[in-house]
Amino acid sequence: MFADVLPVLFNKLDHSACKDDINTWKKLADALTTVHERRHPAELGLLQECWDTRQDWWPPYHFCISHLPPGKIEESSIVRSKADIAAALLGQGIGCFLSQ
Repeated sequence: MFADVLPVLFNKLDHSACKDDINTWKKLADALTTVHERRHPAELGLLQECWDTRQDWWPPYHFCISHLPPGKIEESSIVRSKADIAAALLGQGIGCFLSQ
């Protein structure tokens, strides 16, 4: 299941037209939760593979409030979803998300 889902979700969020799509962020959050809970080595490896190619550019691209489109900051669901993903992928080091 995750061999198909994780790369598709990451790839979709790579594109600017989808970077604030709340449904995709929620699906990625659910997938990350499942991978974390199951701790299956193949799923963890796939997650690491997806993240390795993005770890340098995703944090500033997705997790900075200043990059949200006008009016999105007030939409707590997108901010909350992105914060949850940032915490899962970056640990507690999500200072970029909190900065303006």
